[in-house]
Amino acid sequence: MIGAAVRIMVVMLMLGVSGVGDRGAHAAETKPAERLHEAAVTAHRAGRLRQAIELWRDALKLDANWKYAYNLANTLYESGDGKDAWATLERADALQTPEKYAGLVAELRSKVRALLFKDHAWLALEVVPAGARVTLDGVPVEPPFEVWLTTTESTVEAVAEGFVTRTERVKHPLGNRTEVRFALAAARPIEEPARGTLRIDGGPVGARVTMNGVELGALPMGPTSVLAGSAEIVVSHPGYVAATFQVLVRASLETPLTVALKRDVGPSAPNGLATPGWVTLVSGIAVAGIGTGFYFWADSTLDELNALNDPATAVELGFDGYRERYNEVRGALDDRLLASQILFAVGGVAVATGITLILLDDAQAGDGNVHVVPISGGGMVLGGASF
Repeated sequence: MIGAAVRIMVVMLMLGVSGVGDRGAHAAETKPAERLHEAAVTAHRAGRLRQAIELWRDALKLDANWKYAYNLANTLYESGDGKDAWATLERADALQTPEKYAGLVAELRSKVRALLFKDHAWLALEVVPAGARVTLDGVPVEPPFEVWLTTTESTVEAVAEGFVTRTERVKHPLGNRTEVRFALAAARPIEEPARGTLRIDGGPVGARVTMNGVELGALPMGPTSVLAGSAEIVVSHPGYVAATFQVLVRASLETPLTVALKRDVGPSAPNGLATPGWVTLVSGIAVAGIGTGFYFWADSTLDELNALNDPATAVELGFDGYRERYNEVRGALDDRLLASQILFAVGGVAVATGITLILLDDAQAGDGNVHVVPISGGGMVLGGASF
């Protein structure tokens, strides 16, 4: 705050300036803006700075006169509002301050600058190309411009058609003037991808054609512009087996493709040999296992028969008893050996039959066929598979 003695001197100066340019015009008291100016001078002399500021603001609204702007800026400076004082001085410049008073304005500007540098940073921003859309901390601005900031960093973003967008965190220390020049780099032109032409003939008519999963058209398909390079072509139609082709489309050339879909006769009925084959195989193994059991049973019966050859046994059983026991054991041995042989034979046949059925089922199972479609022309079909 300027002291009372200094304020009286400034007021005297303002009173002197207030008369500039008014001689020979109509009486000052008849102009509302001039009356507000005189009231502001009175308020300023009485130390009522806030009232003087409002009065000069109102005067400026009624009459855009440089002296009102100058006096308003001076009073704002005295009240400690350096930012508004600076902006008001810029308005005084825009209102074409007379040359003989330019020194006063420059002196006041120097004082305001010193006041602001105590707790502000002064940022001067220029952006190339002209007309770029610029934001400072998200707020649109129109460069070139200068601004007083209470922060030490700001985010500047510049966008222009045909140029690479630039976003940068700018540092501007308090008490200093920081000049920033943004020169946007020209964006590289987007090159159109190379294209070729694909023509697909054949049938059936109306079959659906897709290229890399995207609908392309229907058969027959005349020359169609597509991206050059490798592509997967799928042709499908109800009642026909769909076909897939790997096609290489060359840039600026036509790639022909001929398609002949096969009718779909429906899935072939399963031959059903595998299941009974495995059942027969397992059953044969089981029967052969039972035959093995009868064989070992017959072997133990043979041991029992050999035991009857002991003379002591014959004496013990007597002739009739011996004969009856021998015939009984011999009959059991023959029955068990015969059962063992029959079971071995039946089991072996079942195992062989089961293996045969399984092998026949595998032999009749077929895989999808693969075919290659040779073509001529600018492109080529690398291969195709029907499914």
